Amino acid sequence: MKVAEIRSELRTYKSNQAKIQMLKLDLDGLSMLPGVDTSQPAGGKTYKFHSSTEDAAIKKNKIENKIRAIQTQMTKLDIALDSLQETQRDILILKYIDGYSWRHVSNKRRMPIRTCRNISFKALQEMRKVL
Repeated sequence: MKVAEIRSELRTYKSNQAKIQMLKLDLDGLSMLPGVDTSQPAGGKTYKFHSSTEDAAIKKNKIENKIRAIQTQMTKLDIALDSLQETQRDILILKYIDGYSWRHVSNKRRMPIRTCRNISFKALQEMRKVL
């Protein structure tokens, strides 16, 4: 994974968490449809389905796959972040996940902006090796 891709993934971290929550709400909504049992997998020996049941099962499967894909990517990022030193991790979180400016990151960490940027660059390089 390229450094630019890692930055992009970190920037979308919070929105991905929100996506997962929204997708889970969609799953809950599917299970509340009258006459639709999404607890069983789609398909069967007779292939007889009521179309709303089949549609709900297919939609459930797609939503579950989306959730798994997002969670997998977030888990990889978490593992890569955990492999960093605390200062590196804090700077990346402040800058890319929380979205603060370099000035704010610098003030929060009580370091010069240039130092924060250098630490960030090295941390992203280390994450690249892990990812």
